[in-house]
Amino acid sequence: MTVAVVYTRISKDRVGAGLGVERQREDCQKLADQLGWTVARVFSDNDISAYSGKPRPEYRAMLDALDHGEAQAVIAWHTDRLHRSPSELEEFITLCERRSITVRTVQAGELDLSTPPAR
Repeated sequence: MTVAVVYTRISKDRVGAGLGVERQREDCQKLADQLGWTVARVFSDNDISAYSGKPRPEYRAMLDALDHGEAQAVIAWHTDRLHRSPSELEEFITLCERRSITVRTVQAGELDLSTPPAR
């Protein structure tokens, strides 16, 4: 059985209710259920832009968990929830290749990070 982590993020939570990340989490859990995967942890950065350069503590925690072998897959709502900066993307691809991590998104399906279109 594949063990996955879910990552959710929303740039602006205008009302502070976390509804955007909760909807993403629900959609990601549905995808995990369809795939027969177990979600070990959910990492969520609410009200943090990927462009801002602000630290995303849950994103970093997710990378650490993956690097320590806590999961074999990542599920996100869309690729732009995971990363927008080239340096973060490069680090993510390197980790996924080294640890043979599968990446799936609700919106785009499976991402083959070994091909230019997925990068």
